[in-house]
Amino acid sequence: MTASNPPWTQLVIETDRSPDEELLRALTPLLDAVKPRTSSWHLLWEPDLWIRFKWRSDADREAGERQIKEAMRSVALPHRLEPYEDEIDHFGADMWPLHERALQVGAEMAVALSRAEGTPPRTPAFHWHRHVHLFSNQLHGTWTEETRRLLLQARYRAALMSRGDGVEPWRAALERMVETVERAIDSLEDLAAAEAAFLEGWRADGRPDLAERLHLSPDFHRDPSR
Repeated sequence: MTASNPPWTQLVIETDRSPDEELLRALTPLLDAVKPRTSSWHLLWEPDLWIRFKWRSDADREAGERQIKEAMRSVALPHRLEPYEDEIDHFGADMWPLHERALQVGAEMAVALSRAEGTPPRTPAFHWHRHVHLFSNQLHGTWTEETRRLLLQARYRAALMSRGDGVEPWRAALERMVETVERAIDSLEDLAAAEAAFLEGWRADGRPDLAERLHLSPDFHRDPSR
């Protein structure tokens, strides 16, 4: 990490729920109040709630931290303020500013969705599905590669948790899950072949509407559980 200028502050709130949408809604007035003093901010569940503020100046940091301390008097959870340094060394000098912006967009979406109720497009599942798909599309272009990345992430998370303390009753099941995902990854060549054949026919037929060729209902993308 490198020293941050302007400075960052990290607010850590210890919570037994992750995510804790009630807590997030309760903090919304604080976030709205201090955001004018920031040039960037984001939050993460690690699994406690970490909220990071990048202040526009030292004066904004001092005033913003006073606002945070005052607001946190009404939050009956252990919490602390501590310095945070940027992650240029982790992401690279050219990519960190982009990740910083992406983290803020994700945090703003999470806060907005904590207030939303109802059916798609006002559910977290809908926006997670679209967000992941659209970035995968920008980065990889194919459905097969998007699926591969999702499966690799599932394998990584299951393997990681299988190594944790206190998970002995579930370790064998997690290891079987890893094996199941690995078999799915090994079979992706079938998905790749099917995708290639489908797109070849689609192009040969003059690129008609994809949804029609996939026999999708008009509201298919509104329900990511399908």
